[in-house]
Amino acid sequence: DPLPTVRFDVGARAVAESVGSTIVSIILDTVAGTDITVPLTNSGTATNGSDYTLASNTVVIPAGSTGADLTVAIIDDLVDEPDESFTLALGAPVGAQLGTPSTHEVTISDNDIPPSLRFTQATASVGESGGTITLDIELTSPSAQEVSASVTFFGTAELGTDYSPSTTSVSIPAGLLTTSLTLTLQDDGLDEPSESIVAVLENPVGAALGTIPVQTVTVLDDDDPPTVAFAAATSLAGESAAEVAVMLTLTAPSAFDVLVPYTIGGTASPVLDFGIDASPLTIPAGMTSATIRITPVADALSELDETVQLTLGAPTHAVLGAPSAHTLTIQDESDLPTVFFEVPAQDRLEGSGLATVMVRLSTLSAIDVNVAIARSGTAQVPADHAPIPSTVTIPAGSDQTTITIPIVDDLLDEADETIILEILGADEAVRGTPDTHVTTILDDDAEPLASIIAPPGPFTESDGALTLTITLDAPSGRTVTLPF
Repeated sequence: DPLPTVRFDVGARAVAESVGSTIVSIILDTVAGTDITVPLTNSGTATNGSDYTLASNTVVIPAGSTGADLTVAIIDDLVDEPDESFTLALGAPVGAQLGTPSTHEVTISDNDIPPSLRFTQATASVGESGGTITLDIELTSPSAQEVSASVTFFGTAELGTDYSPSTTSVSIPAGLLTTSLTLTLQDDGLDEPSESIVAVLENPVGAALGTIPVQTVTVLDDDDPPTVAFAAATSLAGESAAEVAVMLTLTAPSAFDVLVPYTIGGTASPVLDFGIDASPLTIPAGMTSATIRITPVADALSELDETVQLTLGAPTHAVLGAPSAHTLTIQDESDLPTVFFEVPAQDRLEGSGLATVMVRLSTLSAIDVNVAIARSGTAQVPADHAPIPSTVTIPAGSDQTTITIPIVDDLLDEADETIILEILGADEAVRGTPDTHVTTILDDDAEPLASIIAPPGPFTESDGALTLTITLDAPSGRTVTLPF
């Protein structure tokens, strides 16, 4: 009799991973007269012992039977994975011949939900000088396949300037649960507000996004605020200067606008002598200096050099350094005025009682001008006039002063007399012309009457001599000569 033919009842089947087990039937085309032994081999993407359990690689069909069932346990492994399959192949049977189908493929449909990919924490903080911070990423359960995702970054911190990520994509190999990425921080030395780095998981492959798809890292600034001060304590400028820039500097740039208030003092008067920027001065973020602009006002007044005193107050986003005060000296560039007598000479009657002499400046002066005066002439003090001061002052803002000379009316017939005044010099002025003034005091007293008085007579020849007395009815200021 011909040998029976052995084969699988069907060539393939599909089962769910959760099915527990599946029965694979091996059949004969006739009843077996003896026990038939059939060897089995297994292969495929599913793994024996992990995905399924094949208890034996030999099937025995007892005599008198037309087949045998092979129970294969299906392992529900809770691992998200692609559908897998295993193939059983019949080998050369003993007591039968091999038919078709001689292979049987079992496809196991995975029933596990894909794991979730997430950050392990939603927030973190680190000092700017901390160097690095690690962001940990995890799966809620292992996967039989590699899980990957891209990572994007935004926030107030600037990518490439404030920090650099080790990667912009992550992957977790099959069977593992965690991975991480590193942020390298740049300690920029800037005083600045705390900044944020927001990392976002996107476009996952092999997993769903979990409950923490975003992690925010707060980078705590640990830089001291810069120090602000004047670049120099003093400066000079001529009155005709178009503009003077007084510089303030920071020891380091700041991410904030630095506001520096200041007060104004000194001998110069705002508006009249200079214009100036309004307080406070702003040093823009990222800059290390700014200037206070002062505009001197040129005038025609002769004046002393004047000062503008700037004093810094408490700054915002900086600490006050030294020098915190600056003095600008505005140098007067006006020519000194000339000082002179208004007229070179005058005549005054002795009986007028008063003579006035005007001392003038060629231009107004912003300061007192003291003029030294010398007196000479034939008139005498106090017989002919009152004392004259040796210094007279032309007040600031004026261009003249008056010397008043009281004249003494002495009733003496005398020659006309002179008072000569000479400008010797002046502070804050130069001597001009006329620098000499002559006041002539014109005598207005009548000449005295002369009389001859003879002794009472009669006289005799024997008297020898006769004395005559000559008298004036008033004193005279000069010698009186009488011809006879």
